[in-house]
Amino acid sequence: MHPEIEALLDQAENRFLKAEELTAFKRQAATLSQRLKIYEFLRE
Repeated sequence: MHPEIEALLDQAENRFLKAEELTAFKRQAATLSQRLKIYEFLRE
């Protein structure tokens, strides 16, 4: 798993995420699909 996403999920296990952490998580989640497509393209 991507380290930044994993760190945010670990923090969310113990408490609610702060607004800036939630924004970072949303940004990571929104771009994950595109980043995976690029990764798969480059891997081939």
